[in-house]
Amino acid sequence: MFEKRNDGIRCPSFRDAAEAFAPGWSRRALLALGAAVLFPRLLKPAMAGTAGREPVNVDLSQLAFGQNAVVWWGDWPVFIERWSEKMIRNAEEQVISNMPHPAGVSCRIQNGEWLVLTVLCTHSSCVPARQEPPLGGWMCACHGSRFDRLGRVLRGPASTNLWIPPTRFVSKTRLIIG
Repeated sequence: MFEKRNDGIRCPSFRDAAEAFAPGWSRRALLALGAAVLFPRLLKPAMAGTAGREPVNVDLSQLAFGQNAVVWWGDWPVFIERWSEKMIRNAEEQVISNMPHPAGVSCRIQNGEWLVLTVLCTHSSCVPARQEPPLGGWMCACHGSRFDRLGRVLRGPASTNLWIPPTRFVSKTRLIIG
């Protein structure tokens, strides 16, 4: 059940462990079985949709330009950021023609100054980490997907932008998600 390395340390071998776990199975068969069992579990949050999620009432009055907050809509984290005119102008100057799913700033910014995104990677529902300037944007540590500050996919394996949840502004500083 162990392989001996050149330095004399004994390390567990996948082949030996697989043979002990499932005699006669190939590595490929075990990986296929693992994928068949785990893949639906990875997709569960994405497949759950919005059914059963209660609307969330969010007070935005405390957020100044450039500030952000994360709220929970059911079991989904939702990122909210207030954008200034300068931030919007800078984003509009970005070249989007080389993006897999180009979306203009007006498609991503709501009510003139609010960015609202679900913070779940569109590849396998991992939670991407916010990147600090100068890079900015989001980086998913699970598989390396990269998104810009507006949640537009820059590099895969994610193939679509971060999702914008259903929202409704009931006033300038009050938002309902869901």
